[in-house]
Amino acid sequence: MKKLIKFVCIIACTPLLVSNVSAASAKCTIVKIEGEKMTVSCPKGLERFKEGWMIKIKSSDQKKIEGC
Repeated sequence: MKKLIKFVCIIACTPLLVSNVSAASAKCTIVKIEGEKMTVSCPKGLERFKEGWMIKIKSSDQKKIEGC
């Protein structure tokens, strides 16, 4: 019975301990590339970003995986 109560308490308290981390995202288009600098145009979603933040860029082009 003690183990069951301990388990229920752990499960109930877990959401309180998890930090609220969510990644900002926006769909952008590359406008210009000059050397190591790239200019992008994002029509919406910019309010979630701040100047100086490091960002990770994922390409929209996906490689096709062919089956057998």
